Amino acid sequence: DTLSYKGDSLRTLQVERLRIWNHRPTYFQLGSMGTTINSFQLPSISIAFTILATLSFASSLPLIGVAPEDETYYRRANIWCKDGSKSFSSQRLNDDFCDCPDGTDEPGTSACVEGKFYCRNVGHTSFVIFSSRVNDGICDCCDGSDEYDGKVECSDTCLEVGDGLGWKFNKEKAKLEEDATTIKQGIGVAKDMIQQEEEEELSTLKSEKNLNGLVHKLKDLKVMVLLEMLLIAVLLWWNASYWKKRHATRRPKGLPH
Repeated sequence: DTLSYKGDSLRTLQVERLRIWNHRPTYFQLGSMGTTINSFQLPSISIAFTILATLSFASSLPLIGVAPEDETYYRRANIWCKDGSKSFSSQRLNDDFCDCPDGTDEPGTSACVEGKFYCRNVGHTSFVIFSSRVNDGICDCCDGSDEYDGKVECSDTCLEVGDGLGWKFNKEKAKLEEDATTIKQGIGVAKDMIQQEEEEELSTLKSEKNLNGLVHKLKDLKVMVLLEMLLIAVLLWWNASYWKKRHATRRPKGLPH
């Protein structure tokens, strides 16, 4: 009996050790950070990561009725009305109750009279509508974002509308480019005409200048001719006087004059 009791006790001890061994924690080291965790902590860590991933995904989603450039302004714990009248918590954003007189807290609902809803309209042109047109049963945004309560189904027609406008825009652009080419050619022709007129005017001025030069030369030549004629007349007079005096001195005495 004593031996049987000891054998049962030994088997019981071995079973207990095996149970403890099988339920021992397994330790993991996270990368190069040197942080060690055991297997019993994995479920809690997995839940924490799931919560963080969900929060991160939710924070990355676009806010309803908010323009992309204003999202940073709205992603705060405490948000001020844009008119500076008061502040409100992020939980009161788009809660269908108007807190700000200017409608800052309700960009995605029709609670505020002064509210504005931003239509993203990806593939088309973004624009703003009054918040009173949100969930009114009429699709105002081409992406249907203004009717998100499900009472009416709005198809996303932004790409279709954008393609139509794109075709119209390309047609107008081609027309403008054609007009620009015509104007450019006209400017080129006008420039050539102006240049030709300037060259002709310059040639005329040069001709007039040459003509004026010839006139001055003729005047100078006329003066020189007159001087030469005067000089010749003087020489002729002097010569005639000289020979007359000489002839008078050589006349024989006693001859009648």
